[in-house]
Amino acid sequence: MSKQAAIPALIVFVLGIALALPSEANIGVMVIESIDDALCNDTNTDNVACEQMWMYIWTIRIIGILMVVGDIIYIGIQFKEGNFL
Repeated sequence: MSKQAAIPALIVFVLGIALALPSEANIGVMVIESIDDALCNDTNTDNVACEQMWMYIWTIRIIGILMVVGDIIYIGIQFKEGNFL
């Protein structure tokens, strides 16, 4: 199994940020926010899932931040090991 080298990983990372491509975590947040908008309105406040929806959204956002940090660390490690291409 081959690893992705530092320069291609850096190019993919920068293009993803420049083009504002959604990550898996952002897609998850969009899905949960649409479920929240569709099912949970002001009159449906007694639903337990509606009360906890903010927690799910923030958990997925934290996972997304950790994924970005992990990508940056991976690229740094590949540069440090000299695995450029």
